[in-house]
Amino acid sequence: MKKVYSTPSLVEADIVKTFLEANGIRCFLQDKNIATSYPAVTFYTGVRIMVRDEDYEPALQVIRDYLKGKD
Repeated sequence: MKKVYSTPSLVEADIVKTFLEANGIRCFLQDKNIATSYPAVTFYTGVRIMVRDEDYEPALQVIRDYLKGKD
């Protein structure tokens, strides 16, 4: 497993996770429970989105496309 993205926002992490899954990329949010229980902690550590090694490059492209759309 590799970290493909990290954000201090649980909401943004869920949005990115949704985009990845919509593109057939399985992933999970590491530290989601901490973000829910102690939101201030994730300001420093971030919620990490993890993907399988073989999905890393396709996931990066999906995230790049997502970030372009945010501008």
